[in-house]
Amino acid sequence: MVAGNSFVGRETCLIGCLDLHLWGQAFYYEQEFAKMNSEAEGT
Repeated sequence: MVAGNSFVGRETCLIGCLDLHLWGQAFYYEQEFAKMNSEAEGT
């Protein structure tokens, strides 16, 4: 049971880190997209 719990804990941490990474990427692409939009508008 202890081994199972530690595995679940590691898995949860991995998923959490992955979520953070994906959120960071989404934020980066959002900024890039906004930059492209403003350049297209000529502002």
